[in-house]
Amino acid sequence: MLVDEQVAMTVHILAHHQKHRTINGNFERSGETISRHFRKVINVIIRLQGKLLKTPEAVPDNSTDERWKWFKGCLGALDGTHIRVHVSAEDMPRYRTRKSEIATNVLGVCSQDMQFIYVLPGWEGSTADGRVLRDAISRRNGLVVPRGSYYLVDARYTNGEGFLAPFRDTRDRRKNKRKWKYEEDAKLVDALLDMVNLGTYKADNGFIPGYLNYVEEKMHVSLPNSGLKAKPHIESRIKTLKKDFNIVYDMLNSPNTSGFGMDPIRKYITADKAVWDEHLQSHPAHSSWQNKSFPFYDDLLTIFGKDHSMGINAEGVHNQKKKKRSRSQDNLTIMTDSIKEAASVIGNEIAKAIGVDTEISEKRQKIDSEIRKITNLTISEIIKAVCHVARDHELTDVFFSMTDEGKEQLVGAILRGDV
Repeated sequence: MLVDEQVAMTVHILAHHQKHRTINGNFERSGETISRHFRKVINVIIRLQGKLLKTPEAVPDNSTDERWKWFKGCLGALDGTHIRVHVSAEDMPRYRTRKSEIATNVLGVCSQDMQFIYVLPGWEGSTADGRVLRDAISRRNGLVVPRGSYYLVDARYTNGEGFLAPFRDTRDRRKNKRKWKYEEDAKLVDALLDMVNLGTYKADNGFIPGYLNYVEEKMHVSLPNSGLKAKPHIESRIKTLKKDFNIVYDMLNSPNTSGFGMDPIRKYITADKAVWDEHLQSHPAHSSWQNKSFPFYDDLLTIFGKDHSMGINAEGVHNQKKKKRSRSQDNLTIMTDSIKEAASVIGNEIAKAIGVDTEISEKRQKIDSEIRKITNLTISEIIKAVCHVARDHELTDVFFSMTDEGKEQLVGAILRGDV
């Protein structure tokens, strides 16, 4: 199949949200052929991120642009967007948004001229935008904000170094502040457990309206003289408990963290000093958790854990499909010219990349046999070396360009952690 036809099918699917059955009729190809070439082109487009993603440029001090001259040092803007997806029934609670749609939360970062700089897809729809952003900046190849520069964000994000949010009204809310006692927290968690076990107020993603009144009634029974009200006291405390739970849960279970554990007796987070030091470089606000007990973690896992989003499908800096068009066109002849133009722009690059993919795939199949020729390697060392070489395309090419002695020296450097 020609590259032009592969690109045309892929663009048609992405731009018009078409099913493979529709493409089957328009291009007269089997479903298996369409699926196979669609995946191939998508993988190649990901490889073209260097050409499709723009390098950010800060607004200069001498800018005369009427819209941007007020934002000197600004690199652009970012925001999250929900894109509908199909997931298994057991995953639906984590992907259900506030509008009850099953979607994934995608972070998009754009320059001043609306060119994509960075995209992070894959987080569950129930995830807050701020959490997705924290994941993006904590990744090894994630979003980087040079010192002295910043991105514009909306009010759902927090003002901080590298991110400028709109001004928020600062009313005096001190009258609603309340210091909770351990006994009050324990009774609140018990009330939430009773509510979850009852099942009346539990939804796929959170709680059904009216749950605060139920919890307030339970609290009045267990602590009749506490004076706790559904709003603002109980609602605010539940948000705080959930925020703390999310922090601890991510440290213990996130695919981007390792080395943390929970003391089963004292309910402290345990980790070596090196693990803490590395974690605090990207999460300095978590320093208070080094010596902080969290006795309600197991109970909160029952209350919040089922619907907790993990971002296990979130991809790194790889680009995603760009803006979809809102108006669909069923007539294939109308869109042929635009598809041909798109194919001609990146067709050569895709053709080269497809050839590279085939060559890299063939080399990967030989990595194991080549490394096993090296003597005195244990099974675990072989596995580590094979995985390390196969993970990087450039390293794979370098490995097969070396002599046997050079390969042995390279494997030794990998096992020592020098590469």
